[in-house]
Amino acid sequence: MKKLTLFGALLLSCSVLFGQATLTGVLKKEGSNEPIVGAIVTLRQQEISVQTDENGMFEFQSVALGNDVLEFEQAEIGKKNKPVTLKDGENNLGEVFLKDDAASMLENEVLLSAIETDFEIDDEDGMSAQSISGLLYSKGDVFSRTASYSFSPARYRLRGYAQSDEYTYINGVKFNDQERGRFNYSSIGGLNDATRNKEIIINFAPNRYTFGGIGNTTNIDMRASRFAAGTKVGLAGTNRSYWLRATATYATGIMDNGWAFAVSGAYRWSLEGIQEGTFYNSGAYYFGAEKFFNPRHSLSIVTYGVPTERAGSSALTQETVDLTSIYYNPYWGYQNGKKRNSRIVHSYDPTAIISHEWKISETQNLNSGIAGHYNMYSNSALTFYNALDPRPDYYRNLPSYQLGGWHYDASAGGFYPSQSETNVELYNSMTNMWKTGYKAGGNSTTQIDWDALYQANYANNLNNPNELKMAKYMVERRHNNLAEAALNSVYDQMFMGEKLKMVVGLEAKYTQGKHYKTVDDLLGATQWVDIDPFADRDIADLSENVGLTQAQINAVRQNDVDNPNRIVKDGDVFGYNYNINIAKASVFAHNEWNFNKLKFFYGLKASYTAFNRYGYMRNGRAEYLNIVLKQQNPNTAEVISKGAGNIHQFVDPAAKAGISYDFNGHHHIEANVLGETRAPLANSFYVQQRVSDRS
Repeated sequence: MKKLTLFGALLLSCSVLFGQATLTGVLKKEGSNEPIVGAIVTLRQQEISVQTDENGMFEFQSVALGNDVLEFEQAEIGKKNKPVTLKDGENNLGEVFLKDDAASMLENEVLLSAIETDFEIDDEDGMSAQSISGLLYSKGDVFSRTASYSFSPARYRLRGYAQSDEYTYINGVKFNDQERGRFNYSSIGGLNDATRNKEIIINFAPNRYTFGGIGNTTNIDMRASRFAAGTKVGLAGTNRSYWLRATATYATGIMDNGWAFAVSGAYRWSLEGIQEGTFYNSGAYYFGAEKFFNPRHSLSIVTYGVPTERAGSSALTQETVDLTSIYYNPYWGYQNGKKRNSRIVHSYDPTAIISHEWKISETQNLNSGIAGHYNMYSNSALTFYNALDPRPDYYRNLPSYQLGGWHYDASAGGFYPSQSETNVELYNSMTNMWKTGYKAGGNSTTQIDWDALYQANYANNLNNPNELKMAKYMVERRHNNLAEAALNSVYDQMFMGEKLKMVVGLEAKYTQGKHYKTVDDLLGATQWVDIDPFADRDIADLSENVGLTQAQINAVRQNDVDNPNRIVKDGDVFGYNYNINIAKASVFAHNEWNFNKLKFFYGLKASYTAFNRYGYMRNGRAEYLNIVLKQQNPNTAEVISKGAGNIHQFVDPAAKAGISYDFNGHHHIEANVLGETRAPLANSFYVQQRVSDRS
């Protein structure tokens, strides 16, 4: 009986051996005929990978027969796919020529520059920037690449998902910020060579990094060993985006001592973009080091940053477009004969990532990473008190205001100025001033009149010599900084001859958002008084409330009740000053079953989120609100503007499942289902977070 069992086992072994094949080939660059060294070559359905040698050659031993897809991935070529049919015996593809990916990366760089320049991360006018989808770096799918990136300036989103539904990981660590839920693409701007290697996970398909979500997930691999060895220097200029773009990258590859190093830098500059009054000035750096201690352990350290200064541009109404053009920008004006923009963005997000890879056995892996970054973002803007609005496109400064507004003409199918008033002559005069001023290159009608702002402050200094005199106009800077520390650890194991893959993971992150305003430029004035410029119009209405003293009513105008009428000068914090503290942890597990053409998966996740607001100023509006709410209901919870606010906690479960069937290397069908709850984002949770923690 023992002999029979042994004989049966030998027959099974032989049948498997005789049904397998080898696959070889040589990767070369199209045009130069140079070998592509260090590329990762993967048989996607069998999930096995090899790396090309110094001659560009790769070889698979004992692969299964049938249709499959070869995936090639390397820094210079990006990610390419090639369907193959594996037959019994030796399969030699010969020389496989692949195009360099530089052209497509330059196209991406051009589009990213337009998005960075045209939109703010979260400005005061409610514009939501950085609407780029998570499929930013997809190379193999023409529709995904075009729809998710090229259409982003038009606010197109795949399936209508917001950017907070797309997840971006770097070296296995999640980098979506916890306040707004978005990834800051400007933090890697210009670092094309360092961000070429990436993996796209469609929706919540099983993967090695995360549980996933309804949007796609991108993991950018910035480890030094992923760079092709060598030196690369580039210099470019264009009238479409950057007047100057210089890049340099050097990588050692994996050396004999187990170390790999890579450095990369970039500089992008433009005196003025296609929209008037804009400029762009950005540097970028990357450094990576990786040590392979043995075949099972490797440790990677990566740091990068992109310090940037750029001028902003504004969304336009149809009236301003008709008076000027689609390139009109109301944010700038002439000062001493030079263009000066009122909206200057400063951004810098220094980042460090430490990741460890442990190949426990042939079937077990543990990948862990920790990361920290401090996103420093600020945007300047004009503000004023007891003075005319300095914005040229303010509705009272436009010709249509002289006609009593707009009316809808159904027959013409649009909105048109209403001529029910008698100010037609003034309307025509202002229209002529706008059009002639714009054609002349800008004047005090179409652009900010900086000289007039300085003169108003100089006159105010002379007319109000008392110690409480307040500037008529000044430039403030709104800071939205974000400090984060993150941890990710994922364990995966294969069972039953790779038919079952189990993945278990842990994610944790702590975030502190720091929000405040500072005085940027007093424009010739000597000081600013820290009061709410818009409160005076409310005080008259508040005086009608019964039970409030005049002191309580007057306190409404104070941004900091504990320091009334505080004098602030250049660099001082004023207006508001608070932190948003967020902690989140989640655990997940999913199983993936692979039966040749049939695959299915299922998974579970549990998340815990807690956040609160901590204020440094006792706001007058919040104090008034507390008085009114207590009058209405003595049991109403206090609205907190200074100190630690209430902690809001959420526990969120999630479950997913999916099934797919591969007909061949070109066609497959799949169905997926996901059910989850998610904690609200702190940025949209509070009613008015600059004032209090009321939600």
